[in-house]
Amino acid sequence: MMKSIYRKAFLLVLVISTTAIVEGQETTEKTYLINNYAFSGPTTYRIEAGYANSQRFPKNTSGTYGIQGVYLGVTTAFDLLYKIKLQAGLIYHVYQYDRTQKYKNNVVAKYKTLPGHRLDIPIQAKYEFNMGGSFKLSLYAGPVLNIGISNKEDIFVAKGSLTDEEFERYNTLIGLPESGIYEQYGKDYRRFGLTLDGGAAIQWRNYIAKGGYRYQLTDLYKPKGKKLHEGGWYAGLAFEF
Repeated sequence: MMKSIYRKAFLLVLVISTTAIVEGQETTEKTYLINNYAFSGPTTYRIEAGYANSQRFPKNTSGTYGIQGVYLGVTTAFDLLYKIKLQAGLIYHVYQYDRTQKYKNNVVAKYKTLPGHRLDIPIQAKYEFNMGGSFKLSLYAGPVLNIGISNKEDIFVAKGSLTDEEFERYNTLIGLPESGIYEQYGKDYRRFGLTLDGGAAIQWRNYIAKGGYRYQLTDLYKPKGKKLHEGGWYAGLAFEF
């Protein structure tokens, strides 16, 4: 009887000890994975600047037109998992464009921006490759939140070959824009938008050259029956510290 009790007690202790050892090994392995592959690298910061060349694609209005600008901003990146990093930032854009909308009888409306201003907040995933020496190659992609600050247009409407009276009748018929300077955000343009952005960067020590393409997913126009999207490439330089 006593031998049977001792035998059962020994088996129970053996099972508990084995379970504790296995759980300890699993915990150690999980800790190793977390420490070595996730959230283990240092947080880095960058100052970057560059040039952007985009196209705006209207629908049911004037044709495609170009928009050029420069940008300046700061970004940060930290390890997310293995060689994948999460990067985010705040980028300030200044841009300008000219466009012309033609009507019948040589009537034209000319639009010219006073410098436009926009903030971008990128939240992207980045994958890095070590190329040997002090060189790295990275690929990145993800969404960018766009916040419009100002987009004032200087509009001039030329009456073409029409007399003043004919021009007034034509204006009443189709609703021409009025000459003057107008803020488009909050009037015809949506202030908030979402862009999909992707590109590549090559790094040597703390110096980075990058380039990519962006396309606006959301419609910039507020009026119904019209659509406006923007897309184009950009290139820039950055310093990491």
